[in-house]
Amino acid sequence: MARQRFGGLLVVLLCGLALAGGCAPTGASTGAPATGGERGPAPAAAAVATPRPLERLRISYPALTATYTTAFVARETGIFAAQGLDVELLHLPSRQASQALVAGDVDYGLFSGRTVVELLATGADITVVAAPMLKILQSMIVTADVRGPSDLRGKRVGVTQFGSSNDYTARYLLDKAGLRPEADVTLVQLQTLPNILAGLAGRALEGGILSPPISLQAQTMGFRELASMRDEPFQYPAAVLVARGGSVREQPDQIVRLVRALTEAVKRTQQDREAAKAAMLLHLGVDDAAILDLTYDEYAPAFERLPLLSDAAIQVAIDEVATDNAAARQITPASTMDMRFVREVEASGLLRELYP
Repeated sequence: MARQRFGGLLVVLLCGLALAGGCAPTGASTGAPATGGERGPAPAAAAVATPRPLERLRISYPALTATYTTAFVARETGIFAAQGLDVELLHLPSRQASQALVAGDVDYGLFSGRTVVELLATGADITVVAAPMLKILQSMIVTADVRGPSDLRGKRVGVTQFGSSNDYTARYLLDKAGLRPEADVTLVQLQTLPNILAGLAGRALEGGILSPPISLQAQTMGFRELASMRDEPFQYPAAVLVARGGSVREQPDQIVRLVRALTEAVKRTQQDREAAKAAMLLHLGVDDAAILDLTYDEYAPAFERLPLLSDAAIQVAIDEVATDNAAARQITPASTMDMRFVREVEASGLLRELYP
């Protein structure tokens, strides 16, 4: 550009020195191609690239628990948006969430492994594409007069819904204590964790399965923790991302971006305490600073850096459902999941970028 301006000035000077009329003023039309500094008409402004609109998605989660914090963080810190996704997170009870996914009312669901196995046993075309949480952090919370497991005999214990991970925890802890669900203890379905807490507060229950932050709220109200799953030495698919088969076949790029976002959100959750607590506050509605801190401390280390579902973890859910559902006995770990999206994210080098 500097050379063009210099050439234009030189033409003007030469014309003036020659005092000849044969040299046209710069910029005049001569019918010949423009030379030197003649720019001709101003070029049209470069087209401004229009940002690609975000893809709108609806993802359900079945309980008001910090188990789903990575999804909360991915939304509230812009991680989903950075992957081109405008994600709406919907709290729907487990059965309703299952129906919504199968019917196409939501695009993806965050479920427990048991829900996945039960859906597959009915012939649903769904599959697990990521597993951000492979640890159950639920507890049996009881009234103050329940001093030991035997005090629950003949009593009522609240769960969200039969077939949920909450129900699994109740049955597992009761069985471990030598109590038979339904025979020795009555399990009561109350749909949500707040309903279970209300049942305890109203003396309609003697026990209930709760998880942070609501289990911690319960303890500040005088209830106590009788038993917990946190130290059990096995993996369980507590939070898995589930897609319909059509999405797996037709939108693999979208799924890769979802998996990438959740993987990035694990790091953000574990290394940005305040952002994680802010996301939990927004989605779980708990504004007690001490409870949020305790909830964060319990959950943050438990998320998987690579959300890869293992055969052993899903087999626990298969065996659980198969105890009273013959169709589940035909389900294999391989038929429940498609981990190629997680493997693709791993092969991209994302973990090396996040954890150098």
